[in-house]
This record gives sequence, C-alpha cells and structure tokens, in this order.
Amino acid sequence: MAFTDGLDYWELAGGFSDDGQQAGQDYSCAAADQSAVLAATVPEPAGSAVLVQAIDADDYRGRTLTFRGELRTAQAASPDPREHPAGHIASATGTGAWTQYEVTAQIPAHANLIRFGVFLNGGGQLEFRHPALAPHPPGQQ
Repeated sequence: MAFTDGLDYWELAGGFSDDGQQAGQDYSCAAADQSAVLAATVPEPAGSAVLVQAIDADDYRGRTLTFRGELRTAQAASPDPREHPAGHIASATGTGAWTQYEVTAQIPAHANLIRFGVFLNGGGQLEFRHPALAPHPPGQQ
C-alpha cells in the first residue's frame, strides 16, 4: 500500500459534531511521496476528519492484520473519546516528533470490508507517512 498518485484509493471524509454539523469542510488533506498532511482549516473545527482506505476482507477473514505508520502532530486536540482496545484506535496528541504507531486487529470470519487510516479530532495538524498494512502468517496472532 502506498500514496502513489496523490490520494488515489484514500478517502477524505468528515465526521459530525454533537449538534449534527458536518465537519468535512473544516479540514484539508494533501499527499505526495508516501505521506499525507491532514489539517484543520479553521481555528475551531466541528467534529473530526478521517483519511481512510477500505479493502475487501475475503483474503483476511479469521487472520490478524497490523496497520502501521509514522505520525507527527502539531497542536492536535485531545484524544478521541472512542479510543478503546476493542475499537483498534491509538491516539497521538500534542506537538511532537515522528513516532511509529501501529494497531493490530483480528478480522472476524464474517467481515466484508476492512477500513484503516488516520483521523484528526478537532484542531491542529497530523502528518502521516510510510503507511503499511501487514497480515500475520496464518495461525499467528
């Protein structure tokens, strides 16, 4: 998986704020050379934005996958309240140097689609590079 031609196969989508306002217009994204920048375009954006890719689950049902990449944040907002181990989400907050993050998940036997990516909750900027999606060998967690 790579950021080959801009955002081909990657989708930029907006979430919704608590009052139902769509947040997509409050964010921008640019990509080149296997990296992307997801940033708020207003001081106090509504909701969140996500840069996500989806693949068919046929070859991965019952297997374990790890999604990894390097993140660097600038004035990123607080962790998302949806963060919990069952949600397969890891938070990066504040302002920092490039840091490797990864999330590992068991793909259910009934899965049809696997979605993976990064999201920005609130203001700031998130830089993302070297994305990789790696299946574990069969029978290995």
